[in-house]
Amino acid sequence: MEHLLKQLQSADADQRRQAILALERTADPRALPALAHVYHHDPDPDLRELALTAGRFIQQQANRRPAGKAPAPAPEARPVEEDRSTVPLRPISAADERRANHHVSRAMDAHVSSDNATALKELRRALSVNPALSQEQAFVSLAASVTNLPAAQALAALEDKKRAVPSASRPRQARSPRQTLTLLALILALGALAVAALWFVQSGALDRWRLTLAIEGWRNSKQTLAGTEVYVIAPEGEPPAAGWPVLVALHGYGGAGDSMLALAARTQPAGILLVAPTFGSYEPNPGNGPLAPLTDLLAAVRAGYPVNAGAVVLYGFSQGGTFAYRYSIYHPYDLAGVVTAGAPDFDAGDPIRYDLPYVLTYGDGDGLYGLNEPYMADLQARGFAVDYAVVRDAGHEITGYSVDRALDLIRAATGG
Repeated sequence: MEHLLKQLQSADADQRRQAILALERTADPRALPALAHVYHHDPDPDLRELALTAGRFIQQQANRRPAGKAPAPAPEARPVEEDRSTVPLRPISAADERRANHHVSRAMDAHVSSDNATALKELRRALSVNPALSQEQAFVSLAASVTNLPAAQALAALEDKKRAVPSASRPRQARSPRQTLTLLALILALGALAVAALWFVQSGALDRWRLTLAIEGWRNSKQTLAGTEVYVIAPEGEPPAAGWPVLVALHGYGGAGDSMLALAARTQPAGILLVAPTFGSYEPNPGNGPLAPLTDLLAAVRAGYPVNAGAVVLYGFSQGGTFAYRYSIYHPYDLAGVVTAGAPDFDAGDPIRYDLPYVLTYGDGDGLYGLNEPYMADLQARGFAVDYAVVRDAGHEITGYSVDRALDLIRAATGG
């Protein structure tokens, strides 16, 4: 491997490319720091992207190794579990929610009538419209009953549309008199309605429906402040004497502020003002991004709302995390902390304040933390207030753990 690491330093771009590809083939985690250096510093953007891809592949291969075979994680990296029910999932539309529930209801009807072939089709349609159903116990139980398979295998059968399920049978021909059939159909319909209503409440669908309605209402808060489109969600009731603390939620690359509105379900009850601006691709890029627009926006928020200027925390997802970190380098004394989820890089240099808390998080299925781990460990070793964690069973996503940590930083800033 040593010769490949030296080849990465070649002035010939083709030589560096060959070295990156060769390191990827080794699947050796020891190559990750060198690939991270290429990703952050190589002058060729194509090679930076290639290094990122190679690093992700190596990290994925390391994650797939049998227990006891993978190298031990750095002691500073803290794997964490989280309650997945607290994850602020971006909900589907109300129309899709209704469509999915309609398919589930039809699946129930078909299953009660022993028409498992139809029930299976309806379950697959429901899951394609609303993938979050796979996390609902009632849905999983119905899938297991329809397919006559254990829960995990039942979900796999739903996702694999080519897979045959032995219990998916054709409907039986009715042999009862017409009056008996009519009465039976009425009983089944009432039973299905009762089961559907119970499932709607117990499965969490009711909570998602409420969140969907709330988000639709929060969309009405869109306004333009200091030239930036932004959603500002204020808590209910009177602000404290020092003003509301502020969580600035920065979306991912190419996104918009409304993709972060689900966080209001956590900030409103906590008495925190949510500010979710739209910066799109964070232009200029490459460059420093919308530093001045965010500074002007925060000034406009302070002028228009009763806020605690000493309790402003940035929360950034993906490229929003990279920008949150960059903003903290240029405006370290305007913030009470920074939390990132799946930030691809930290390219703005070292922090300015040793006491400014950073919480840098990744899902264990993301792969990006393998590229950035050496830099984060170096910051820790030099005494910066950097904490980072890898959330189990999560990918490149907003996690409940990362949101909890953002709220923790706000509580610490306000003494709450």
